[in-house]
Amino acid sequence: MPNTVCIMPWIAIDRNQNNLTSKVALTPCCIYETQEQHHDINSYWNSKEIVKVREEMLSGKKPKGCRKCWQAEKNGILSYRQILNKERLDLFKNRLQDVRLDAQPIQVKFTVGNQCNLACRMCLPNLSSGVKKVWDILGIEYQFEKDTVDYTKYILENRKNIQYIDIIGGEPFYHKNTKNLLKELIRTNDNKHITLYI
Repeated sequence: MPNTVCIMPWIAIDRNQNNLTSKVALTPCCIYETQEQHHDINSYWNSKEIVKVREEMLSGKKPKGCRKCWQAEKNGILSYRQILNKERLDLFKNRLQDVRLDAQPIQVKFTVGNQCNLACRMCLPNLSSGVKKVWDILGIEYQFEKDTVDYTKYILENRKNIQYIDIIGGEPFYHKNTKNLLKELIRTNDNKHITLYI
């Protein structure tokens, strides 16, 4: 197996606003850089972009969107790719046989919203309504696009296959959607096979 493989494009859906366009995008991880915009998980999952990423990794190439990991590794720093491969590559390496997948993502990460009761100095308006107020008062310009993907619906429809859920905010427990999602997963016993990160 080439040392350019990262398991994330085969298993994960991430919501990324720190990409080249400053717009909300679906990506394999939170540091992947893209100029594409997909507003639907199913169409993204085998899109031209992600299939190309998988093909390049399997042929020993370094996809351009993974620049941050390649740079970290070049500098002798453990990259996000290396950390996640150590944790998950052996578990899901059977997925590497195809670049177009029938199997759905097993990891979903999403931002529940920017409502937050804090305004931490190191935070950003898209992650905290408190920081947004401060930036508005100070007249600091920022780009903030609301995410339109219904992650809760997607998770509930695919709950039997999903093994990891990562919820970020704002403050996730400020949002009824978070509580309702977790209650439903508990009610149906799907919480037993899902690892939750908040």
